Amino acid sequence: MPDQNLGHDGGLKRAIIAAAGLFVLSRGLMTLIAWLSTSVIAKERFFANSGTFFGNLFGFDANWYMHIVREGYSWQARGESSLAFFPLYPLLVRMLSATGLPDAVVAVALSNLFFLGALIMLYRLTEHETGDEKTALYAAALLAFYPGSMYCSIAYTEAMFLFLSITAFYCARTGRWLAAAALCGALSATRSSGVLMALPVLYEYALPNGLRGGLRSPLFSRTVAVFALLPSGLAAYMAFLWYRFGDPLLFMKAQGGWGRRLSWVWETFATVGQHEMFYRFLFIGSACFLLLACIMMCVLRMRGSYILYSVVSWLFFVSFFYLEGIMRFVGVVFPMYIALAIVSRRRPMLYTALLAAFAMLMAVSAVMFANGYWLT
Repeated sequence: MPDQNLGHDGGLKRAIIAAAGLFVLSRGLMTLIAWLSTSVIAKERFFANSGTFFGNLFGFDANWYMHIVREGYSWQARGESSLAFFPLYPLLVRMLSATGLPDAVVAVALSNLFFLGALIMLYRLTEHETGDEKTALYAAALLAFYPGSMYCSIAYTEAMFLFLSITAFYCARTGRWLAAAALCGALSATRSSGVLMALPVLYEYALPNGLRGGLRSPLFSRTVAVFALLPSGLAAYMAFLWYRFGDPLLFMKAQGGWGRRLSWVWETFATVGQHEMFYRFLFIGSACFLLLACIMMCVLRMRGSYILYSVVSWLFFVSFFYLEGIMRFVGVVFPMYIALAIVSRRRPMLYTALLAAFAMLMAVSAVMFANGYWLT
């Protein structure tokens, strides 16, 4: 049965305590290792050389988001363009920076607050689905130490995306359709893949008891009107692009600056041959990990909405010619953590092995990023 006691029972308190502990432990370990490494690791060409450890956190895509915060959007037909980056995160940073706080501090603080919220909501959602506190703790711990969660503590959109997507799903699972639709709208203004969350939300509405339970009766009611909000963020961004630059689809054209285009899955995987062996294993391994998690969800007979979201997300990530960034893209597909937690609850040794492997790879990723090594 849907949990109607969010904020009014011990479940929320348990979620906050568990999430806070995991947040402090994982972020503390990651930050300490990254900071210590800057004094002994040889610097690579992307090293910020800012004189402070904090300054080294703003590499790669973080630079683009901070550029948007400080100077707004700009378009150039050739080369890389800021229009490929969706507006909600930099807009929030800019609004909060108007209070007088440094925009860099606001950006990092906002990401970490969203990540803490994501841990709380994943705990709540997993407990709602399984009725088991330990499984909920496992799911939150796996997210906290997932290697790509490093990006949830710097000026990237991963943390915001996780929080919005998990909360939207929780609202859909508990019948809060207006909130679910509004959160999906916000997601569609966060990243291009945000529009995918509309599919599981509509699935939950139309098939509340799964495929075998048949369609909701009546299917059409006043509630359906709220689903107009599902793509509202994307629609608003497209309207801005049309007004400012005369082309509502420029965000898609801007992806070409990074060499991304629609491709067959095998074409995408073939591109990893241009990278060094470490990156080949990282990219292919991340993509295959989510695919295995999707198969695991089917074996576990998880709700169709979780499987639908995960499979469509996987197809989306591997259909744009490059697997670069796949580690962090995969990390926001939260049903993966729930499936891993359910299996690990039955096999504690698997949980220990996964957590150890995640923590080790997270530390490696943090060290590489802090010292200017290419890791996108």
